[in-house]
Amino acid sequence: MQKSYQRIVMIVFAVIFISACTAPQVKVTDNGTHPATVINLEKLNVGLQILRTITAQLEENRHAWIALHERSSWQKRGFITPAEHDDIEQLLFRFFTGHTVIWDLINSYGGPHVRFAEDEMGVKAQVLILYAEFLLAHYNTFLVAEFAEDPVAVAKLNEGFYRLEIPRGIYDKLRYHTTDEKKVQALEAGWILFLQLTADPESNISRLASVDSDYGPLIAQIPELYQGAKKNIADVLDASPHLFPATRHRLSSTEAAKLARRFFQEFDDSTYAARAVLFGRLADLKGPVAKAIVFTKTQKKEIYKHLQPGDIILTYTAGYMSNIFIPGVFKHAITFVGSLKQRRKAGLGIEYLPEGISAHMKEKMETDLSRGHMKNGEAADVIEAVSEGVIVNNFGMIMDTHINRMVILRPFITEDERWKFILKVFSFLGNEYDFYFDFADASKQVCTEVIYRALNGKSGIELPLVKRAGHLTMSADDLVYYYLGSDIQQFELVLLAEEDPDGSGDMARLLFGKRGEKRLDELMADM
Repeated sequence: MQKSYQRIVMIVFAVIFISACTAPQVKVTDNGTHPATVINLEKLNVGLQILRTITAQLEENRHAWIALHERSSWQKRGFITPAEHDDIEQLLFRFFTGHTVIWDLINSYGGPHVRFAEDEMGVKAQVLILYAEFLLAHYNTFLVAEFAEDPVAVAKLNEGFYRLEIPRGIYDKLRYHTTDEKKVQALEAGWILFLQLTADPESNISRLASVDSDYGPLIAQIPELYQGAKKNIADVLDASPHLFPATRHRLSSTEAAKLARRFFQEFDDSTYAARAVLFGRLADLKGPVAKAIVFTKTQKKEIYKHLQPGDIILTYTAGYMSNIFIPGVFKHAITFVGSLKQRRKAGLGIEYLPEGISAHMKEKMETDLSRGHMKNGEAADVIEAVSEGVIVNNFGMIMDTHINRMVILRPFITEDERWKFILKVFSFLGNEYDFYFDFADASKQVCTEVIYRALNGKSGIELPLVKRAGHLTMSADDLVYYYLGSDIQQFELVLLAEEDPDGSGDMARLLFGKRGEKRLDELMADM
């Protein structure tokens, strides 16, 4: 029974992924298989929290689309007003942010083809991915169904929203993925296989659903997500029967059952390469993956030699939430807080905290400030806001894995202000990520928001806020433009790193002083 259960799980992963709209790249080992993914409690808790948050925000987004559609009269007048355009842009931003968060989560668990251990943590990881897949199917099909009979809205959605990096024709692409015969049948087959998983009361998923208060509700919500997606697909097909004759003709439970049986018969736990080929053939809206530049050991030592606590690191960084729909040369912001030795040498402690702070916050800050190392033993020397929330990280590890372009700026502030700035950054540790990029919400943070709240106002620094998608925000590029355009010098360029045009193998080059400033001017002028 256990082997059959495991096979069904792997098949469900594959067929549900076929029905989704985009797919990240999946790493394959040299022999063509997909390695096991190590799952721990911390990773599961992060994934669970992200799914809870993004589910609520996607549902809020769905209601906002419906309300906008009901109150607007663009179908009668034949055009959309500038105010309605702004509303649509904001809602699209939220929709695609949620979409990308889900894919980031799935990819962080290794994608659709990874084998999980047959223990409690492995089963929970399977549930998280299954739920995320059905969640994508539900909300992607909703957006298409809501405007299926509204040509004015469809034309607007297809225009493209370049401020948010949303390309032209996005509605048509979503509609294709909603109505494509193979994708629809794959969703149906995935549902049949999911029913097989849950019909057996002795299966791991059934047992988990009956005893776990966190994962039981996720499993219980999957039928509702599937039924919602199924209704949305039917609504789209009914709205334009002449466009989808083949899909309408062949959408039957019999066809889906045949597909489910074929997948069950053909797929084996060891056939990762075959699944990857199938997945790659059908998931045809993959996003590009930027290559990280390569820093030599000497270069990394040189960078660390120039860094000081309080420096701001701006990067173009592949794989971070701040990349989403924020056009620019730099997209992510990190604060270098220094090693524990550096912080202790400077005497950074809770005496810099403002009066009246709670005893609980003092205790938390003391714990955070005394944290010197990551679990892997590397120094905990930077703080950043990523999709998991505001976290400590190791800058050396980031240089090894994520940076495609980087500039380091040092604010001109007093020594006392610098440590208060760093202490304020520490105070945000543990905050959730703000998937709406809304600086009006102080309870959640994006990467640049941490810096804005901690640094703005010190020594006359007045960081700019720009309205995007209906919210006041500050991008990493906004900070660079502020540095370049200020009459009074508020920042100093420490260094700029980019791919070496004269090198090979994506090697990095470092530019300091006037050379770095000149190159930064050139980069920003090209935007």
